[in-house]
Amino acid sequence: MPVALRKDFGVALDIAQQGLTPEGGRNAKGRSGFDRNAVEGRPCAARETKWEKLMANTIIDYEESSGNVFADLGLAHADDLAYKAGLIGSIMRYQQEYGLSQSALAALVDIPQPRLSNLFRGKMGGITSEKLIKACARLGWHVRIVVEEHPVDAVAGRVVMEVG
Repeated sequence: MPVALRKDFGVALDIAQQGLTPEGGRNAKGRSGFDRNAVEGRPCAARETKWEKLMANTIIDYEESSGNVFADLGLAHADDLAYKAGLIGSIMRYQQEYGLSQSALAALVDIPQPRLSNLFRGKMGGITSEKLIKACARLGWHVRIVVEEHPVDAVAGRVVMEVG
């Protein structure tokens, strides 16, 4: 699977694990952004009969996630991708909690609506973590970055994001 596709799929999985869907599952034209049921391996309502027929005697192999879908997909810089996806998920959560359109949210976070739409569809290229952190701050959240020494036996530092 191409790297770009794995990144997009990783974002979709991360968003689904957070229980979120872009625009409540619909884009501006009323079409599904991505099918959460399909991501979770469940049938869509419209295709349930065909799916059930196809899968009636099929055993699906799966493995438990490590907690970072990007690492599970074998992507380089998986921690950075998970960090960005977490910030994007926080912004999506705000939109859904307050029932905002993408246009209204875009004005609040100072990210153009088409760019915000791309972020919600997993297209993370070209946006910095700093921009996403500033967007979270514009929504009224307190963002705290802590730098501390790591234990001597640790190989390298790490970036950890906690959403409260």
